[in-house]
Amino acid sequence: MKSIFSENDYKLHVESVIKGLPKRGRGQFAKLAAHLKLHPTRVSQIFRGALHLTPDQAQSVCEFFAWSGLEAEFFVTLVLRERAETAALRKMFDAQLERIRKQSKGLVHRVPRDRILTDEQKSEFYSSWFYSAIRLATSIDGLNSAPDIADFFQMDRRRVQQVIEFLLANGLCIEEKGKIVMGPKTTHLEQGSPLVLRHHSNWRVRALARHESMREEEMAYTCPVSLRAEDMPAIREMLTQVIQKFLKQVTASDPPDTLACLNIDWFRVHD
Repeated sequence: MKSIFSENDYKLHVESVIKGLPKRGRGQFAKLAAHLKLHPTRVSQIFRGALHLTPDQAQSVCEFFAWSGLEAEFFVTLVLRERAETAALRKMFDAQLERIRKQSKGLVHRVPRDRILTDEQKSEFYSSWFYSAIRLATSIDGLNSAPDIADFFQMDRRRVQQVIEFLLANGLCIEEKGKIVMGPKTTHLEQGSPLVLRHHSNWRVRALARHESMREEEMAYTCPVSLRAEDMPAIREMLTQVIQKFLKQVTASDPPDTLACLNIDWFRVHD
């Protein structure tokens, strides 16, 4: 299934999304019709005929597929462009679509973000891998106190307690019925943040330390390649879609019972 940001036809994209579902999306058009409060024949006339969605119906389609804000904005704009009756109006919507395409290339707009930290908070939170590791650990039943977490990571209890106090003070963890549990699910650094390098380095060093004792369900993969430069963006988009699917999978993995880390690098070996 192609990314919505590479599409020019909203009907073809909906067809592609549904066909990509289990059992090739059997019964999904009927469910979509019920969601839109339309007769299935009417939905067929829209997606396989000459009729078009209304703007309100386009928004409902986005809700049905749980598309993010930027994806929803792009889809609705595609619908508006198809409904435009003049070349001038279509040209205006084409410009809006191109603007959204450029915006979509920044991963920060494609990954859900529930908590925005101040610069000072970010500086401490991303100073070491164990801040995010301890926060994630509190989502696992039985790892809801400083002693339990310290034993789990084999860390100094006083240091773990200091980290927990920071997480509680900044809303990244909360206390419920005497237990420390995870608060907002995700944080994200913008691409231009000076802390990005530190964050990546923290977890890559941790990954290297793990290589000697990896288990069968774990994986390390390094693959230098030669290729055409024009293929670089397409592969980046492919990896971005993998990340989106990865985040959906781990979000649905509830309740969690272990911690893991995904590292992906895709870069030019030379300038």
